[in-house]
Amino acid sequence: MSRQSRVKGEDAVYHVIQRGNERKDIFRGDHDKQRYLEILKLQQEKHAVKLYAYCLMDNHAHLLVDANGADISTFMKGLSVSYVYYFNKRYGRCGHLFQDRFRSELVNSDPYFIQVGKYIHRNPVKAKMVKEAGDYSWSSYGIYMGEEDVMHLLDTSKILDSISTNRVRAIEMYRELVGFEDQKDLFFRQFMAVEGELNILDEEKVSDLIRHASSRDEAILALKNNTGLSYRKIAQHMGGMPVSSVYRVVKKSE
Repeated sequence: MSRQSRVKGEDAVYHVIQRGNERKDIFRGDHDKQRYLEILKLQQEKHAVKLYAYCLMDNHAHLLVDANGADISTFMKGLSVSYVYYFNKRYGRCGHLFQDRFRSELVNSDPYFIQVGKYIHRNPVKAKMVKEAGDYSWSSYGIYMGEEDVMHLLDTSKILDSISTNRVRAIEMYRELVGFEDQKDLFFRQFMAVEGELNILDEEKVSDLIRHASSRDEAILALKNNTGLSYRKIAQHMGGMPVSSVYRVVKKSE
């Protein structure tokens, strides 16, 4: 059976999973996990991708990645080849380390984006390695809770701004959300209550931003910079224009 082509896009966010071949460990100690993050940082800088979350388990790794215009396969190949070279040299081995191609899933909505972040950060809890997400050292959860991102790996704004424009409030709400085992519980449903968006916006504020903008592009940037709206929602507020057009306006201004 031929393998399925990977879905790609210029504005694509992926939940990436790398597993060890035959479910064997890809990290034999903290030194390996640190080296993986160092290589991840090098590839991130090379390809200009954005990283929103990560969790390094013993036999697999989770990444939440925005390709940011790069080719996700090229980025992951650079990461994999460099890490396998390091690992094989360190442990005097040869051959495959990872299980086939990396797995990737498109994350195509803000609510699902939050769910994936929660899933990644709860992985060590689910595996019964720790009691709480904050007790695990090799995930990005601590950075979301205020720890220093010493390697400058992470962009926490997409998740937190999607929850609340008040950063302190967003952190507390995300802490509570990750603390719940079941994503279908009442607390999570309350989060999702407003039109499938996690950020509860004042419609009058949106109207004011559009009304006071001197051009369409200025209105798009005002909405992007001052609200937690997704590109899809901005496109809707701008009269149903294509989402790709909104994306290009934002990227052009960066």
